[in-house]
Amino acid sequence: MNIFKSVWNFFKNLFQDKTGNKDKITVKQVLIDGDGLCYEKKEKYCFVKDSVVRVMGSRYLRGDGKDHNFELVCTFKKGFVSDGASVPSFAQKYLPDVKTDDDVYSAAPFLHDALYILKGEINVDIHLSREECDDILRGVWRCSGVDRGTAAAADIGVGLIAGTDDHWGNGFKELGKFIEFTMKYI
Repeated sequence: MNIFKSVWNFFKNLFQDKTGNKDKITVKQVLIDGDGLCYEKKEKYCFVKDSVVRVMGSRYLRGDGKDHNFELVCTFKKGFVSDGASVPSFAQKYLPDVKTDDDVYSAAPFLHDALYILKGEINVDIHLSREECDDILRGVWRCSGVDRGTAAAADIGVGLIAGTDDHWGNGFKELGKFIEFTMKYI
């Protein structure tokens, strides 16, 4: 039943008016602090040391019709676990779950998982929609050099698979204690 709901929501959103009727995020730059992302592969990717990712970009808010520059900082604390990008095996050549030699690429699915775990609740006064969280995934991948077509195909896959309630704040809430986000407008 959930997959049918996902497909319905995907096509409903695909044909929705995109001319400013929703908030949206554009990622402009991604920085990884210190030693980079410190994780190891077991069954999933487990962070063995705190790792900090900084995302700079702009957020269009339909409420005032303006773009607002922001800095989003995510600290993945030791113990955070992710499966990386949940990409089918036939597409792993183009979008592997992580790239061990590219921390910016690898940060994209980790950020996306973290944002979904927290249902986009960054600060007390900043809440990102599911679509904005998806914008961040796509934008970070674009900053890492993923081409527009591949990022768009991944976005379609996210809409179909992660469009269910199973992926938005459910199932892994206990991991929330291993994530710290701040976002400020600059």
